[in-house]
Amino acid sequence: MINLTLINQQIFIGTYPQNDVDLERLQSGPKITAVLNLQTDADFKALRLNWAKIKQGYLDRNMRCERWPIADFSPEDLELRLEGAVSLRWAPGLCTLYGRSRPGTCGGNRLSCLA
Repeated sequence: MINLTLINQQIFIGTYPQNDVDLERLQSGPKITAVLNLQTDADFKALRLNWAKIKQGYLDRNMRCERWPIADFSPEDLELRLEGAVSLRWAPGLCTLYGRSRPGTCGGNRLSCLA
């Protein structure tokens, strides 16, 4: 089950989608149109998640999904990769971020730390 928290009118943070039910909830409830996923290959392996299948689920729903892996609890990886993650260009619409991060921007909005 996916959990979401509203940060402002356009940004949510939450747990990673694990299946089609989670993707449907993102699209049908809060009408999310874009997702930035920060999970690493090691995260997907440990969680036994099939990224290719999840990515196809986004495509099937016409939801934009960008993956920008950042290792959890690694200040070094966060420092190296965060600027690239928050500088991605987002089309107008809602943006949801998954994984862990520090304050940054997405679509011109401020973000808080992700859980």
